[in-house]
Amino acid sequence: MDQVFGISPNVAKHTYVDRNNLDQQFRYLLDSGSHLIIHGASKQGKTVLRRKNLPDKECSTNRTNISQIYSEILRQANVKIPTEVTNKPR
Repeated sequence: MDQVFGISPNVAKHTYVDRNNLDQQFRYLLDSGSHLIIHGASKQGKTVLRRKNLPDKECSTNRTNISQIYSEILRQANVKIPTEVTNKPR
């Protein structure tokens, strides 16, 4: 029972199933140098997929919303967006 259920920093071998070669695709994307976002509903295996393929020291698990993700993408792409609007009298 303790090998299957519970919280552990390790990947429990009895509970993880590679779905449609997801691990291989994940590693391919990691090797491409891309930034990856693992997103999905609770209890879908996101954390286990990450733990199995990426050491914790290389991963950020900050809670971010979609707006913050898009803002960071634009910032890293050096896209300038006006953040101040002034009204001039006519």
